Amino acid sequence: MNLRISFEIIATSFSKLYWNLIIKHQYTQGKNARIHTILSDIQLQHQLPSEIPYDSLSDLIKNQVHSEIQNAIINKYVLGALYKDTDGLIYGFNKRDKILQFNPSAYKFLLKFQEVFLG
Repeated sequence: MNLRISFEIIATSFSKLYWNLIIKHQYTQGKNARIHTILSDIQLQHQLPSEIPYDSLSDLIKNQVHSEIQNAIINKYVLGALYKDTDGLIYGFNKRDKILQFNPSAYKFLLKFQEVFLG
């Protein structure tokens, strides 16, 4: 059982979720939130309409979104903050290799209760 996931996959999931929330549906965590700034700048740079869903973006733009989110958000805030908040019980990570490694017990727990977590 491979319990590793790349930072790129995490960034891709964040990209789709936050693009649709912030750009398409105009939800925000504050106009000065880093993720809001990143996505708004990309939207403006490419002159994209606000109603465009993530899945309609070109691969070039998706790659730009993933890269900027991974570098500015995932690497800097997300992985370390959750790791610290959970005392490293759920996963470990290696920034050099850009890999997150789940703890086998935590992974089994998350699988067992995924319907509760995902609604």
